[in-house]
Amino acid sequence: MIYNLKPFDKAHSLELLASASLSDDSILLQFKLEKLNSNTSLPTRVSSNREIGLWERTCFEFFLRDCAGHYYEFNFSPCGQWNCFYFDQYRSPLKESECEILNISEKRESTTYLLEVEINKLSLIENFDFSKDLRMNLTAVIKENDLSYWAIEHSQNGPNFHDQNLFVAL
Repeated sequence: MIYNLKPFDKAHSLELLASASLSDDSILLQFKLEKLNSNTSLPTRVSSNREIGLWERTCFEFFLRDCAGHYYEFNFSPCGQWNCFYFDQYRSPLKESECEILNISEKRESTTYLLEVEINKLSLIENFDFSKDLRMNLTAVIKENDLSYWAIEHSQNGPNFHDQNLFVAL
């Protein structure tokens, strides 16, 4: 399913579509940012190393929760940096997790940016339960003049991408 992500706090001329799907051994993500303008910050691809703090600038994110409440957070920057975190429970301490990113590809046009990611599902923690009731959230932080926070849904209290009440079925 393709989701039209919504900004939390203000009207934007940008549009952001996102999707996630599972195959037997991988997770496929797609983010398409449309109606780019001169204020949209999309850093040039420079590396594919892991980096903490990508959410402080333009970053596309994917959260995946199993039926026991364990969840992953994946972050991907247009500059090629990425990271993966595993949480035993809601907002447990941030810790990087092992995972294998099979592919990160992008396509840049004058008013459109497309990011596609393939994650090796088999590289994730062994006790993560893929068998039933998976929930997810597709989110983004977009830097224009300021940061804007995008998600499938937002709570009234402010952007909180970890709020599992806002996760949807995968």
